[in-house]
Amino acid sequence: MTFAKSGSKRITWACCRTSSAWLLAAICKSNSKSPRPNLPNLKRLPREVLAEGRYFHGIDSWERSLEFCVEELGEDLWLFATDWPHGDSAWPESVEQAADRPRLTESARKKLLGENAMRLCPRLRG
Repeated sequence: MTFAKSGSKRITWACCRTSSAWLLAAICKSNSKSPRPNLPNLKRLPREVLAEGRYFHGIDSWERSLEFCVEELGEDLWLFATDWPHGDSAWPESVEQAADRPRLTESARKKLLGENAMRLCPRLRG
């Protein structure tokens, strides 16, 4: 999904239909300061792009890496996901699965369960 304000050059986008593991691996691999012959036009490190707050990424409640991802990449990009209505979804228990993680701060919980989604789609506020 890609979102942009009318006439804005600042695009906000989200990847909602995937797990968090590939994002973390890609960020860690591409953030090294060593030369990147496969990415010759890379002007900034991916972590610098994430820090702008214009990218959001879905994370399922069952993902074992949920707390680590929040600790490693920050709490501002994660969107709560359940994979509902698929039969293997944990909904409605998935809310508790995500919210009851002992290493998540209260701030991270609030952002994961709704505040980040409201930043991504501010028109939902009404």
